Amino acid sequence: MSQEKTVQDYSAKVKESTGEDLYESDDFLKNIVDSSSDAIITKDLKGVIRSWNKGAEKIFGYSAQEMIGESMLRLIPEDLLYEEEVFLKTIASGKSIDHFQARRIHKDGRIIHVSISLSPIRNSQGVIFGISKIARDVSKEFELMEALKLVKSAVENSTDAIITKDLNGIISGWNKGAENIFGYSAQEMIGASMLRLFPPNRELEEALILEKISSGKRVDTFQTERIHKDGHMIHLSVTISPIFDSRGVVMGATKIARDITVEWNLTNRLKVINEIYQQSHQAVVLTDEHGTITEVNPAFTIIMGYQPEEVIGKNPLMFHSSKQGPEVIRHIEDEVLEKNHFQGEVWARRKDGSTVASLLTIGKIQTTEGSRFAGIFSDITALKASEDQLLKIVHYDPLTGLPNRLLFIERLKAKILSCAQLNGGLAIIYIDLDDFSHINEQFSLAVGDRLMIEVARRLSASMREADSLARVGSDEFVGYLSGMANNVEFEVLMERLMRNLSAPFTIENQSVQITGSIGVRFFACDDAQNIELLVRQADQAMIAAKQSGKHRYIIFDPARDLETKQRLASLDDISNGIARNEFFMKYQPKVNLKSGEMTGVEALVRWNHSSKGVLTPGDFLPGLIDTKLKIEFTENVIKMAFAQSVAWAKEGLVPVVSINVYINQLQDTFFDFIKIQMAQFPNLNPRNIEFELLETDALLDTAKAIYIMEELHALGFSFSIDDFGTGYSSLTYLRKLPFDTIKIDQGFVLNEGLAEKNVDIVRAIIELAKIFDRHVIAEGIETVEIGTRLIELGCLHGQGYAIAKPMEAKEIIKWHEQWRAPEVWLTAIAPTLNPS
Repeated sequence: MSQEKTVQDYSAKVKESTGEDLYESDDFLKNIVDSSSDAIITKDLKGVIRSWNKGAEKIFGYSAQEMIGESMLRLIPEDLLYEEEVFLKTIASGKSIDHFQARRIHKDGRIIHVSISLSPIRNSQGVIFGISKIARDVSKEFELMEALKLVKSAVENSTDAIITKDLNGIISGWNKGAENIFGYSAQEMIGASMLRLFPPNRELEEALILEKISSGKRVDTFQTERIHKDGHMIHLSVTISPIFDSRGVVMGATKIARDITVEWNLTNRLKVINEIYQQSHQAVVLTDEHGTITEVNPAFTIIMGYQPEEVIGKNPLMFHSSKQGPEVIRHIEDEVLEKNHFQGEVWARRKDGSTVASLLTIGKIQTTEGSRFAGIFSDITALKASEDQLLKIVHYDPLTGLPNRLLFIERLKAKILSCAQLNGGLAIIYIDLDDFSHINEQFSLAVGDRLMIEVARRLSASMREADSLARVGSDEFVGYLSGMANNVEFEVLMERLMRNLSAPFTIENQSVQITGSIGVRFFACDDAQNIELLVRQADQAMIAAKQSGKHRYIIFDPARDLETKQRLASLDDISNGIARNEFFMKYQPKVNLKSGEMTGVEALVRWNHSSKGVLTPGDFLPGLIDTKLKIEFTENVIKMAFAQSVAWAKEGLVPVVSINVYINQLQDTFFDFIKIQMAQFPNLNPRNIEFELLETDALLDTAKAIYIMEELHALGFSFSIDDFGTGYSSLTYLRKLPFDTIKIDQGFVLNEGLAEKNVDIVRAIIELAKIFDRHVIAEGIETVEIGTRLIELGCLHGQGYAIAKPMEAKEIIKWHEQWRAPEVWLTAIAPTLNPS
């Protein structure tokens, strides 16, 4: 069926339904249909094709005869079949579809891309009865757009910087790669000059580039530098090409820049490494995986005397020196095999047969061609000679030739290791010459040096082969004794040392005699954890020998040393407790047993220890004896007691506060301290303070103590002697020192409840108090019966648990208001001979 016949038939149908002859009324219709390169197709509302022009044949490949009467679905890919239904519904609703792009199937099976416009066909009454479709083949345009998309994507996603600029160097295009390389965003750079990226010394480069581009020439790949946004330098590989317009006129340039900073740095690093390799004073030998020499540097020739051609292709074993055994070679090979690395000192043989000491480092290098080995060594022959000399200086005493402390410690460590394997023991001896400085003063330094040399010889001769001796000070030696079978052998050896050392020396025709004090530290080898500590302990024992009279030896006692350390630690703890205000006071009332009247209180210190809880004086005071800390401790107690006495006085309570003071503290410093505290507490009444002097220490200066007591008496303070009868020369103290009160120790009161053997002692103390006109008070009254017995013996004052336990200051007033003496005390009869 011809195209003309098809149109005529369709026109007849239109005339039949509409009454109009479209074909005859529109003469141009035939020409349009026949001559259009677009596909002009009509179809009914079911999608059946009614007309098919030459353009449709050309675009889709089917003839009109093949397509008229067929469904439009024949041209639609399977995944787009739904489109036809949508089109038919849209047109049936009276709407048009303009320039819709779609995929369709050519007769040969390939996919073509078409731009489709669909319009409804209406009759004279406006009823839609068909569809007009115009389709244009846009496959080439589609492919071009896709290609452009790919190009754009490639530009945008390229890691290289792709930049466009005009002939003035003003940037017009800036991709993501440019952002990443230079640090600037497109917004920051488009419209800006390219010179923004140039270092000052490269700005002329841009003018030359623009000149060449303007002439239509390409700038081939070159390397250059640009500045990153943060200021650091970037190394680039750059290619620049001109951009032409449609007339062939240059309108700008496109620049592709790649960041080669890493490669540039690597290249320069390799240049530096190669320069080091060539200029190094260390010899470098490179081998293949089999150990065959492949390359040597100039320093190798200088050190070893071989030219490169004499060693390349040979094995480094050719340099082996007989100064070291084959075990050295095996050790090197094992190290390289196991660890891929070796470093150590080796001897090598030069071409002339001489030997060279070298510090050799071998490393395994993995390359793309396999494993390689690099050996680097330097000539340390002169250094080895200096080292030997230095070792003598470092390890030996220049005067006596004996080992010094450093070498001695090394030897002792080795000895301990060997004797530990034999489960043996050792003794460290520390020797100090007695009064050696007097030798130098009496004779001369030269004589002193000669004497030191002779002493070293004698001491060395006195020791056995298994022993060792070193000089560690101007007049000090340290050594060790090993392999002693028993104590007798040790004593014989020590006596020989002492005897030989004290025998006269003849120096420059003068007889010189010297002695030495020796400290000894025994230890089992398997217990030797800290050698320096053992030496220090031997030194401590030597000091003890010197302090005990010189010319003797003393053996270090670890148990006694531990006790000393624990005591020192305890003193540190007390000192810290004072600093942290952990000490506080409790007070135990003192009363008149016959009347029940409170006459005073004893201040008793307590320690609120941070980890041990509340401690009483018996837990910490013994450690203060014979230490300077007891003065600081006592002064701290006095301050607290003074403050409490002032506080009670404000409340109308004025008991005499008894404060314990060590008797040996009665010196000028004690008096000065009390005067300072009186200034600190101006409201303090000295008559409310009594110092209970403890006889724990012997009184060394009685005259000074008497003077201080009298001075304090003059200020109003009073004194009592605590624990009378248990300390030093109590009767002498009682006769000489101006005490006011004697306190009977609780040991005489509590023991068996004043048994007859103690009754006599208590009675004697009471009689002494009467003779020396002193008051008397007893402590330790823990039962009513004891209090009654004391009254009957003539002691009318006391303190103890039967009266009150020690209590905090705030509890004293309440106790004072409530306390009543037992009736039996009130009615007990005291002897008239004791006025107190």
